[in-house]
Amino acid sequence: VLHLPELQVLNLACNRGIKDMGAEWTRLITGKTDGSGSEDPTTVASKIQMLYLGYNDFGDEDNNNFPPLKVLSHMKNLHMLDCTSSGVKGKVEGFGSDIVLSQLLLSDNEITEIGGEFCSFSNDVETLNFANNKIELIPNIFDASSLYVMGGVDFSGNQITGVADPDNFKGINASSVNLSNNKLVKFPKELFQAESPITTLNLAGNGIEKIEEGDIVNNRAGGRNKNANLISTIDLRFNKLSSLPDDFRATGIPYLRGFDVSYNCFSKVPEQPLNCSELEAIGVRHQRDEKGRRILREWPVGITECPSLLQLQIGSNDIRKVDEEMTPQLWIVEVKDNPSITLDVTSVCSYISAGLWMLIYDKTQDIRGCDALDIEN
Repeated sequence: VLHLPELQVLNLACNRGIKDMGAEWTRLITGKTDGSGSEDPTTVASKIQMLYLGYNDFGDEDNNNFPPLKVLSHMKNLHMLDCTSSGVKGKVEGFGSDIVLSQLLLSDNEITEIGGEFCSFSNDVETLNFANNKIELIPNIFDASSLYVMGGVDFSGNQITGVADPDNFKGINASSVNLSNNKLVKFPKELFQAESPITTLNLAGNGIEKIEEGDIVNNRAGGRNKNANLISTIDLRFNKLSSLPDDFRATGIPYLRGFDVSYNCFSKVPEQPLNCSELEAIGVRHQRDEKGRRILREWPVGITECPSLLQLQIGSNDIRKVDEEMTPQLWIVEVKDNPSITLDVTSVCSYISAGLWMLIYDKTQDIRGCDALDIEN
Protein backbone atom coordinates (compact mmCIF):
# COMPACT_ATOMS: atom_id res chain seq x y z
CA VAL A 1 0.00 0.00 0.00
CA LEU A 2 2.90 2.39 0.76
CA HIS A 3 3.84 2.27 -2.92
CA LEU A 4 0.43 3.48 -4.19
CA PRO A 5 0.78 7.24 -3.80
CA GLU A 6 -2.45 8.08 -5.68
CA LEU A 7 -4.70 5.70 -3.73
CA GLN A 8 -7.85 7.50 -2.54
CA VAL A 9 -10.11 4.70 -1.24
CA LEU A 10 -8.81 1.88 0.96
CA ASN A 11 -10.97 -0.94 2.31
CA LEU A 12 -9.42 -3.10 5.04
CA ALA A 13 -12.66 -4.06 6.75
CA CYS A 14 -13.21 -7.52 8.24
CA ASN A 15 -9.55 -8.48 8.64
CA ARG A 16 -9.61 -10.09 12.06
CA GLY A 17 -6.30 -11.75 11.23
CA ILE A 18 -4.57 -8.40 11.67
CA LYS A 19 -4.16 -8.39 15.44
CA ASP A 20 -3.36 -4.69 15.87
CA MET A 21 -5.04 -2.58 13.22
CA GLY A 22 -4.19 0.57 15.20
CA ALA A 23 -0.48 -0.05 14.74
CA GLU A 24 -0.97 -0.89 11.05
CA TRP A 25 -2.90 2.33 10.53
CA THR A 26 -0.05 4.27 12.13
CA ARG A 27 2.45 2.54 9.84
CA LEU A 28 0.31 3.41 6.83
CA ILE A 29 0.62 7.09 7.70
CA THR A 30 4.18 7.39 9.02
CA GLY A 31 5.99 4.32 7.79
CA LYS A 32 6.61 3.16 11.38
CA THR A 33 4.28 1.39 13.81
CA ASP A 34 5.25 3.62 16.74
CA GLY A 35 4.36 6.81 14.90
CA SER A 36 7.90 8.21 15.13
CA GLY A 37 8.45 8.42 11.40
CA SER A 38 8.04 11.61 9.40
CA GLU A 39 5.47 12.06 6.65
CA ASP A 40 6.74 10.38 3.52
CA PRO A 41 5.54 11.99 0.25
CA THR A 42 5.46 8.55 -1.36
CA THR A 43 2.90 7.25 1.13
CA VAL A 44 -0.83 7.44 0.61
CA ALA A 45 -1.66 9.11 3.93
CA SER A 46 -2.27 12.58 2.52
CA LYS A 47 -4.25 11.30 -0.49
CA ILE A 48 -6.71 8.83 1.08
CA GLN A 49 -10.27 10.16 1.14
CA MET A 50 -12.22 7.08 2.26
CA LEU A 51 -10.90 4.53 4.76
CA TYR A 52 -12.84 1.41 5.79
CA LEU A 53 -11.47 -0.27 8.91
CA GLY A 54 -14.65 -1.74 10.37
CA TYR A 55 -14.86 -5.13 12.08
CA ASN A 56 -11.18 -5.38 12.87
CA ASP A 57 -9.02 -5.51 16.00
CA PHE A 58 -7.43 -2.29 17.24
CA GLY A 59 -5.51 -4.04 19.99
CA ASP A 60 -5.53 -2.57 23.50
CA GLU A 61 -5.76 1.09 24.51
CA ASP A 62 -2.17 1.12 25.81
CA ASN A 63 -0.71 -0.17 22.56
CA ASN A 64 -1.43 2.26 19.70
CA ASN A 65 -5.14 1.46 19.88
CA PHE A 66 -6.10 4.52 17.85
CA PRO A 67 -3.39 6.68 16.23
CA PRO A 68 -2.66 9.92 18.14
CA LEU A 69 -3.50 13.38 16.83
CA LYS A 70 0.08 14.05 15.66
CA VAL A 71 -0.21 11.03 13.37
CA LEU A 72 -3.79 11.43 12.19
CA SER A 73 -3.24 15.08 11.28
CA HIS A 74 -1.30 13.91 8.21
CA MET A 75 -4.50 12.58 6.62
CA LYS A 76 -5.32 15.97 5.12
CA ASN A 77 -7.93 14.76 2.63
CA LEU A 78 -9.71 12.12 4.69
CA HIS A 79 -13.48 12.62 4.46
CA MET A 80 -14.94 9.23 5.39
CA LEU A 81 -13.79 6.84 8.12
CA ASP A 82 -15.51 3.62 9.20
CA CYS A 83 -14.23 1.94 12.37
CA THR A 84 -17.47 0.20 13.30
CA SER A 85 -17.05 -2.67 15.78
CA SER A 86 -13.25 -2.66 15.71
CA GLY A 87 -12.39 -2.83 19.40
CA VAL A 88 -11.41 0.82 19.72
CA LYS A 89 -10.96 1.39 23.47
CA GLY A 90 -10.49 4.24 25.91
CA LYS A 91 -9.99 7.87 24.91
CA VAL A 92 -9.92 8.84 21.23
CA GLU A 93 -8.07 12.09 20.55
CA GLY A 94 -9.03 12.64 16.92
CA PHE A 95 -7.57 14.34 13.85
CA GLY A 96 -7.20 18.03 14.66
CA SER A 97 -9.00 21.07 13.33
CA ASP A 98 -7.47 20.84 9.83
CA ILE A 99 -9.27 17.60 8.95
CA VAL A 100 -12.85 17.92 7.68
CA LEU A 101 -14.78 14.64 7.86
CA SER A 102 -18.13 14.18 6.14
CA GLN A 103 -18.85 10.76 7.63
CA LEU A 104 -17.40 9.14 10.74
CA LEU A 105 -18.57 5.75 12.02
CA LEU A 106 -17.20 4.74 15.44
CA SER A 107 -20.19 2.79 16.74
CA ASP A 108 -20.05 -0.50 18.65
CA ASN A 109 -16.66 -0.05 20.27
CA GLU A 110 -15.45 0.59 23.83
CA ILE A 111 -14.69 4.30 23.59
CA THR A 112 -14.94 6.10 26.93
CA GLU A 113 -14.01 9.66 25.97
CA ILE A 114 -13.68 11.89 22.90
CA GLY A 115 -10.77 14.34 23.03
CA GLY A 116 -10.67 17.99 22.02
CA GLU A 117 -10.09 19.18 18.44
CA PHE A 118 -11.53 15.96 17.17
CA CYS A 119 -11.94 17.28 13.64
CA SER A 120 -13.33 20.29 11.81
CA PHE A 121 -17.10 20.48 11.32
CA SER A 122 -18.82 21.87 8.22
CA ASN A 123 -22.07 21.67 6.26
CA ASP A 124 -20.55 18.64 4.49
CA VAL A 125 -20.76 16.52 7.66
CA GLU A 126 -23.53 13.98 7.13
CA THR A 127 -23.11 11.61 10.09
CA LEU A 128 -20.95 11.34 13.18
CA ASN A 129 -21.82 8.02 14.81
CA PHE A 130 -20.53 7.27 18.32
CA ALA A 131 -23.39 4.89 19.20
CA ASN A 132 -22.99 1.89 21.51
CA ASN A 133 -19.78 2.80 23.29
CA LYS A 134 -18.98 3.61 26.94
CA ILE A 135 -18.99 7.39 26.75
CA GLU A 136 -20.19 9.00 30.01
CA LEU A 137 -20.36 12.70 29.03
CA ILE A 138 -21.30 14.50 25.83
CA PRO A 139 -17.91 15.84 24.70
CA ASN A 140 -17.39 19.58 24.37
CA ILE A 141 -15.93 19.28 20.86
CA PHE A 142 -18.67 21.01 18.87
CA ASP A 143 -19.75 24.65 18.64
CA ALA A 144 -23.40 25.64 18.21
CA SER A 145 -22.35 29.15 17.13
CA SER A 146 -20.62 27.79 14.03
CA LEU A 147 -21.90 28.94 10.66
CA TYR A 148 -21.91 25.28 9.62
CA VAL A 149 -24.72 22.92 10.63
CA MET A 150 -23.98 19.20 10.41
CA GLY A 151 -26.49 16.53 9.46
CA GLY A 152 -26.60 14.18 12.46
CA VAL A 153 -24.68 13.25 15.61
CA ASP A 154 -25.46 9.92 17.26
CA PHE A 155 -24.50 9.20 20.88
CA SER A 156 -27.19 6.57 21.48
CA GLY A 157 -26.51 3.47 23.55
CA ASN A 158 -23.75 4.93 25.71
CA GLN A 159 -23.57 5.69 29.46
CA ILE A 160 -24.10 9.44 29.20
CA THR A 161 -25.26 11.24 32.35
CA GLY A 162 -24.68 14.83 31.21
CA VAL A 163 -22.31 17.11 29.31
CA ALA A 164 -18.61 17.72 29.77
CA ASP A 165 -17.76 21.14 31.29
CA PRO A 166 -21.43 22.22 31.64
CA ASP A 167 -20.60 25.86 32.49
CA ASN A 168 -18.68 26.27 29.23
CA PHE A 169 -20.46 23.76 27.02
CA LYS A 170 -20.56 25.07 23.44
CA GLY A 171 -23.52 23.01 22.22
CA ILE A 172 -23.80 20.83 19.12
CA ASN A 173 -24.07 22.35 15.65
CA ALA A 174 -26.20 19.54 14.20
CA SER A 175 -29.75 19.24 12.89
CA SER A 176 -30.32 15.78 14.40
CA VAL A 177 -29.00 14.69 17.82
CA ASN A 178 -29.60 11.16 19.13
CA LEU A 179 -29.07 10.63 22.87
CA SER A 180 -31.41 7.67 23.26
CA ASN A 181 -30.69 4.75 25.59
CA ASN A 182 -28.30 6.53 27.90
CA LYS A 183 -28.41 7.34 31.63
CA LEU A 184 -29.72 10.88 31.60
CA VAL A 185 -31.79 11.70 34.68
CA LYS A 186 -31.92 15.44 34.00
CA PHE A 187 -32.93 17.04 30.73
CA PRO A 188 -29.73 18.12 28.87
CA LYS A 189 -30.58 21.83 29.00
CA GLU A 190 -26.99 22.78 28.15
CA LEU A 191 -27.71 21.84 24.54
CA PHE A 192 -30.32 24.58 24.37
CA GLN A 193 -28.62 27.13 26.60
CA ALA A 194 -25.82 27.06 24.01
CA GLU A 195 -28.47 27.58 21.27
CA SER A 196 -27.78 24.34 19.40
CA PRO A 197 -29.65 24.42 16.04
CA ILE A 198 -31.39 21.09 16.66
CA THR A 199 -34.46 20.12 14.63
CA THR A 200 -34.74 16.45 15.67
CA LEU A 201 -33.94 15.37 19.24
CA ASN A 202 -34.11 11.76 20.45
CA LEU A 203 -34.01 11.28 24.23
CA ALA A 204 -35.87 7.96 24.37
CA GLY A 205 -34.82 5.30 26.84
CA ASN A 206 -33.29 7.47 29.55
CA GLY A 207 -34.44 8.12 33.12
CA ILE A 208 -35.55 11.73 32.76
CA GLU A 209 -38.02 12.59 35.51
CA LYS A 210 -38.64 16.29 34.97
CA ILE A 211 -38.10 19.09 32.49
CA GLU A 212 -37.85 22.53 34.09
CA GLU A 213 -39.34 25.76 32.79
CA GLY A 214 -36.79 27.43 30.54
CA ASP A 215 -34.70 24.33 29.84
CA ILE A 216 -35.44 24.65 26.12
CA VAL A 217 -36.30 28.29 25.45
CA ASN A 218 -33.71 30.11 27.62
CA ASN A 219 -30.04 30.55 26.82
CA ARG A 220 -27.14 30.55 29.27
CA ALA A 221 -27.21 34.36 29.67
CA GLY A 222 -30.85 34.26 30.73
CA GLY A 223 -32.23 35.50 27.41
CA ARG A 224 -34.30 33.67 24.82
CA ASN A 225 -32.86 30.77 22.84
CA LYS A 226 -33.06 32.04 19.27
CA ASN A 227 -32.85 28.50 17.86
CA ALA A 228 -35.67 26.95 19.92
CA ASN A 229 -38.09 27.52 17.05
CA LEU A 230 -36.04 25.13 14.87
CA ILE A 231 -37.19 22.06 16.80
CA SER A 232 -39.66 19.96 14.81
CA THR A 233 -39.42 16.45 16.33
CA ILE A 234 -38.87 15.35 19.94
CA ASP A 235 -38.83 11.72 21.11
CA LEU A 236 -39.21 11.32 24.90
CA ARG A 237 -40.43 7.72 25.02
CA PHE A 238 -39.37 5.39 27.83
CA ASN A 239 -38.62 8.03 30.47
CA LYS A 240 -40.25 8.91 33.82
CA LEU A 241 -42.02 12.16 32.96
CA SER A 242 -45.40 13.06 34.45
CA SER A 243 -45.66 16.71 33.37
CA LEU A 244 -44.30 19.25 30.89
CA PRO A 245 -43.40 22.94 31.25
CA ASP A 246 -44.78 25.68 29.03
CA ASP A 247 -41.61 25.47 26.92
CA PHE A 248 -43.56 22.97 24.83
CA ARG A 249 -46.23 25.48 23.80
CA ALA A 250 -46.27 27.35 20.49
CA THR A 251 -44.67 30.36 22.17
CA GLY A 252 -41.58 28.24 22.85
CA ILE A 253 -41.31 25.73 20.00
CA PRO A 254 -43.87 26.90 17.40
CA TYR A 255 -42.87 24.53 14.59
CA LEU A 256 -43.10 21.24 16.49
CA ARG A 257 -44.46 18.58 14.10
CA GLY A 258 -43.88 15.25 15.86
CA PHE A 259 -43.94 14.58 19.61
CA ASP A 260 -43.88 11.27 21.48
CA VAL A 261 -44.07 10.75 25.26
CA SER A 262 -45.22 7.13 25.15
CA TYR A 263 -44.04 4.89 28.02
CA ASN A 264 -43.94 7.63 30.65
CA CYS A 265 -46.10 8.51 33.68
CA PHE A 266 -48.73 10.98 32.42
CA SER A 267 -52.19 10.78 33.98
CA LYS A 268 -53.51 13.24 31.36
CA VAL A 269 -52.49 13.90 27.78
CA PRO A 270 -50.08 16.88 27.98
CA GLU A 271 -51.86 19.85 26.47
CA GLN A 272 -48.85 22.09 25.81
CA PRO A 273 -47.79 20.59 22.43
CA LEU A 274 -51.40 20.66 21.21
CA ASN A 275 -51.02 24.44 21.14
CA CYS A 276 -48.45 24.14 18.32
CA SER A 277 -50.12 24.91 14.99
CA GLU A 278 -47.70 22.68 13.03
CA LEU A 279 -48.18 19.55 15.18
CA GLU A 280 -49.03 16.55 12.98
CA ALA A 281 -48.47 13.53 15.23
CA ILE A 282 -48.48 12.91 18.98
CA GLY A 283 -47.91 9.67 20.88
CA VAL A 284 -49.03 9.07 24.49
CA ARG A 285 -49.16 5.28 24.59
CA HIS A 286 -48.61 3.14 27.69
CA GLN A 287 -48.68 5.55 30.64
CA ARG A 288 -48.03 3.82 33.98
CA ASP A 289 -47.34 4.78 37.60
CA GLU A 290 -44.43 3.43 39.67
CA LYS A 291 -46.40 0.24 40.39
CA GLY A 292 -47.15 -0.40 36.72
CA ARG A 293 -50.82 0.63 36.92
CA ARG A 294 -52.57 2.31 34.00
CA ILE A 295 -53.12 5.96 34.91
CA LEU A 296 -54.25 7.67 31.69
CA ARG A 297 -58.06 7.39 31.62
CA GLU A 298 -59.32 10.62 30.07
CA TRP A 299 -59.73 11.23 26.37
CA PRO A 300 -58.15 14.62 25.47
CA VAL A 301 -61.32 16.60 24.73
CA GLY A 302 -60.97 18.89 21.73
CA ILE A 303 -58.03 17.05 20.21
CA THR A 304 -59.96 16.41 16.99
CA GLU A 305 -60.09 20.19 16.49
CA CYS A 306 -56.32 20.69 16.53
CA PRO A 307 -55.66 22.49 13.23
CA SER A 308 -52.84 20.35 11.82
CA LEU A 309 -52.97 17.13 13.86
CA LEU A 310 -53.20 14.04 11.64
CA GLN A 311 -52.24 11.18 13.97
CA LEU A 312 -52.96 10.31 17.60
CA GLN A 313 -51.49 7.24 19.31
CA ILE A 314 -53.18 6.69 22.68
CA GLY A 315 -53.17 2.89 22.93
CA SER A 316 -52.27 0.71 25.92
CA ASN A 317 -53.96 3.02 28.43
CA ASP A 318 -57.29 2.93 30.27
CA ILE A 319 -59.41 5.32 28.20
CA ARG A 320 -63.10 4.91 29.01
CA LYS A 321 -66.09 6.48 27.18
CA VAL A 322 -65.14 8.88 24.39
CA ASP A 323 -67.82 11.56 24.02
CA GLU A 324 -66.04 13.52 21.33
CA GLU A 325 -67.17 13.14 17.71
CA MET A 326 -64.44 11.95 15.38
CA THR A 327 -63.55 14.19 12.43
CA PRO A 328 -61.89 13.34 9.09
CA GLN A 329 -59.11 15.81 9.79
CA LEU A 330 -57.58 13.61 12.50
CA TRP A 331 -57.38 10.62 10.20
CA ILE A 332 -55.08 8.14 12.02
CA VAL A 333 -56.23 7.15 15.52
CA GLU A 334 -54.64 4.29 17.47
CA VAL A 335 -56.59 3.01 20.50
CA LYS A 336 -55.42 -0.61 20.83
CA ASP A 337 -55.22 -2.14 24.30
CA ASN A 338 -57.71 0.19 26.00
CA PRO A 339 -59.91 -2.60 27.43
CA SER A 340 -62.74 -0.34 28.70
CA ILE A 341 -62.99 2.11 25.82
CA THR A 342 -66.31 3.02 24.19
CA LEU A 343 -65.88 4.86 20.90
CA ASP A 344 -68.43 5.90 18.26
CA VAL A 345 -67.03 6.38 14.75
CA THR A 346 -70.34 6.99 12.94
CA SER A 347 -69.20 10.44 11.79
CA VAL A 348 -66.19 9.04 9.92
CA CYS A 349 -67.59 5.68 8.78
CA SER A 350 -67.81 6.75 5.15
CA TYR A 351 -64.15 7.77 5.27
CA ILE A 352 -63.21 4.43 6.86
CA SER A 353 -65.08 2.58 4.10
CA ALA A 354 -63.23 4.61 1.45
CA GLY A 355 -59.85 3.99 3.07
CA LEU A 356 -59.45 7.66 3.98
CA TRP A 357 -59.54 7.28 7.78
CA MET A 358 -57.58 4.72 9.79
CA LEU A 359 -58.53 3.33 13.17
CA ILE A 360 -56.00 1.00 14.81
CA TYR A 361 -57.99 -1.05 17.33
CA ASP A 362 -58.70 -4.44 18.90
CA LYS A 363 -61.61 -6.47 17.57
CA THR A 364 -62.88 -7.00 21.13
CA GLN A 365 -63.21 -3.29 21.94
CA ASP A 366 -66.56 -1.47 22.15
CA ILE A 367 -66.32 0.50 18.91
CA ARG A 368 -69.62 1.47 17.34
CA GLY A 369 -71.09 3.05 14.26
CA CYS A 370 -69.32 1.44 11.34
CA ASP A 371 -69.96 -2.01 9.86
CA ALA A 372 -66.79 -1.65 7.78
CA LEU A 373 -64.79 -2.45 10.90
CA ASP A 374 -64.21 -6.06 11.89
CA ILE A 375 -65.61 -5.96 15.45
CA GLU A 376 -66.41 -9.04 17.50
CA ASN A 377 -69.86 -8.56 19.04
